Amino acid sequence: MADAIKDSCTPNCGCLVKRILRRQFFIDRKFQLAMAGNMALASLICMLLTAMATSWFYVYFLNDRLWAETDTVFWAKTATIGAFMLLAVAIWTVIRTHQIAGPVCRIRRVLQEAAQGKFPSQPVKFRKGDAFQELAEDVNRCLEIMKRNHVHRD
Repeated sequence: MADAIKDSCTPNCGCLVKRILRRQFFIDRKFQLAMAGNMALASLICMLLTAMATSWFYVYFLNDRLWAETDTVFWAKTATIGAFMLLAVAIWTVIRTHQIAGPVCRIRRVLQEAAQGKFPSQPVKFRKGDAFQELAEDVNRCLEIMKRNHVHRD
């Protein structure tokens, strides 16, 4: 199915389907997985603290009335909901870290090429919504100075 969609797009159409199909899930796998793990851990801690506070409320203020009505089905449902919440947080974090990892990866690549004397023909630009928008302007100024110095040396 994906091949049929790719074939129906012209090379310069820029359609949304083509952009989604070529998109990488991870830009910087190590960074993004570490962030997703940290966010999932923070979410798990928040869920556990909320559960403890709720339990404390039931025990001390409602005299165990609602606590006695819970059974294994309740705990299975709670665990399932918690697992889905952690998975959603992890996926959301990976998607959101694209806005950080993408620009950093792009700057690293451009600077590595500039160190070899290969300067970009177009100024460095980031996608709308990416982090570090101002950094692109700074990198472009730096590249211009490097390019001028490189030309004067040759």
